Amino acid sequence: MHNSIVAQKIFISRPAPPESAFRRLLEPRGFEVDGRSLVAFSAAPFVLPASFDWVFFYSSHGVRFFFEQLAKTGITLPRTTRFGAIGPATARVLETVHFIGDGNPETAAASFRTVAAGKRVLFPRAADSRQSVQLLLGNAVEALDLVVYQNEPLREIVLSDAAALIFTSPLNAQAYFSKCRLLPGQKVFAIGQTTARALSDLHIVPEAVAPQPSEEALAGLVLSLL
Repeated sequence: MHNSIVAQKIFISRPAPPESAFRRLLEPRGFEVDGRSLVAFSAAPFVLPASFDWVFFYSSHGVRFFFEQLAKTGITLPRTTRFGAIGPATARVLETVHFIGDGNPETAAASFRTVAAGKRVLFPRAADSRQSVQLLLGNAVEALDLVVYQNEPLREIVLSDAAALIFTSPLNAQAYFSKCRLLPGQKVFAIGQTTARALSDLHIVPEAVAPQPSEEALAGLVLSLL
């Protein structure tokens, strides 16, 4: 079956509600935004370690599932607990944050090492997380691993006829291309280098990688390259 692409349509592998920066920047310029996650999320029960100095989050999902379970169990963290985020998007959903990386695992780990060296650091994460910052820190911190949610590809994924496909995580890229093919003329973009590497592993060459892992940067790519 022949599929033709829609020139002004953009797919992004995350929800894009009306207030999202991605939609607000592109729709006034005539683009149609198709925002939907290709991954289902669910809580994973966990038990907190006895003590830790820092909690470092990889994603807003990690923040949500971590604090939702703490609220359900009535657990409160010591006031001395410090919080870190891999990038600005994750930091925005934290009430208190003491460290914000740039969203890139390599540089975030290098910066975080300077403030957390020798400390006990809790890493709430997805079950299939690549644990990038943990691994990059090595023995610089005492890493405490904590799975707080499961993320699994959706069973039903619809082929997109968008001119551009933007992937916001390795799992979203893997989910899409396990069910769908790249259409002639479609361009693929990645939110960061980790997602770009996952696309390369699938033999998909990204047109470009966002300079920062933000919706503003992704919208800028679309506007400059389409």
